[in-house]
Amino acid sequence: MIDFCIFWVENLALKFKNTTLESYQEKYEECEKARKRLEVRLMAQTDGTDRTREVFSRIPKVDDDDDISQITLQCAAELDMQLNVLKELSRTQTMRIETMNDEHAKLRLDFAQHIHVMKTRVVQLEASMNRQHERIASN
Repeated sequence: MIDFCIFWVENLALKFKNTTLESYQEKYEECEKARKRLEVRLMAQTDGTDRTREVFSRIPKVDDDDDISQITLQCAAELDMQLNVLKELSRTQTMRIETMNDEHAKLRLDFAQHIHVMKTRVVQLEASMNRQHERIASN
């Protein structure tokens, strides 16, 4: 019974870890999809030539490529912002997991202490009952 309870608590903690990281994974995948869509759009707008590095490295000029440059810089800024959000989310999730690990360890210790106290009390009750039965039998 005790092993089952400990097993149940450990499974609950593991389930908490998995569910808290799911949202992080989903946001990361969304960010990755957005980045890939951006690459496809840029390749289409630049006629398939590899001008992405050039666009990022130069200061935007007022010419035909200005729209592409502006879109590229805006999308890059948006992706940087998403990355910062993901980093903060990752940090928060790590802190939550550490807190849950600490609480889980404390809960296991408290539960083990409780079981020990209960076993001790059961032994004391059995001894008390045996003494009472002996007194009744001796009378």
